[in-house]
Amino acid sequence: MTCAVTSRWTPSVPACRVVCENGGSRDGYRCLCPLQYSGTSCERYIRDCTEAYSNGYNNTDLNGPYSIQPRDAPTAFLVLCLFEWGGVTVPFRRQHESWENLDWAEAKAGRTGNLGTGPDPWDFFAGLESLHYLSHQAEYSAHVSLWGGQDGAGVFYQNCTIGDESSSYALTYNVSYPREHTPGDDGFQASSPLSFSTQDRDTHGCAGINGAPGWYGPDCTEYSLFAKPLTWPVLGIDMSFSALEFHWSRDGAFYDGVR
Repeated sequence: MTCAVTSRWTPSVPACRVVCENGGSRDGYRCLCPLQYSGTSCERYIRDCTEAYSNGYNNTDLNGPYSIQPRDAPTAFLVLCLFEWGGVTVPFRRQHESWENLDWAEAKAGRTGNLGTGPDPWDFFAGLESLHYLSHQAEYSAHVSLWGGQDGAGVFYQNCTIGDESSSYALTYNVSYPREHTPGDDGFQASSPLSFSTQDRDTHGCAGINGAPGWYGPDCTEYSLFAKPLTWPVLGIDMSFSALEFHWSRDGAFYDGVR
């Protein structure tokens, strides 16, 4: 018999009796998994923060850094989980550190040292490789949220994906729409896909022209999430901000093949 798993609980039938792993606890024939684990016997990391939220961890007091391991990702990696709005995965947050000199190797691997500094960390990036695996296991909406301007601003990108390294971690999305009450414009502007560029691997020469790594099209008119100063268009006007969060929300179930 196959034990279908739809939550942190295994089905309550004798044929599915399992030994709980990774600190999971037995409740009859079922396993109750710790927050960052899931699966029939708590044998794997959660695939994203939405999975933990769906498993019952929906208290914002639990917000903080956790390890996730998306489908096909060779290893787990740290992100910030926000247990609100259905569970939000935050792979990139910036405020104080400089990001404009990020080279290709660091952009690929990420910069996550600050994720170990407390429950509300800033200035970390899970890396392009991790973003690729995250975005290819389900449909996601990405949200660029900015602070430090007059009221802040935000814009959503529906069905957002990050390609693999052979595509220069190309960003694609179907449609963008502004956040209610504090709208931001589509800073990516050009038709996707947009290639990621750094000074040492500059697909269109845009990182050199704009002085910052980021996702760019051939005309280099896109705004960079990594630029200093941090600028983003709001109602047709370039606005300066001091902090940014790039977070991802899963829209529906994992694709076939993900337990």
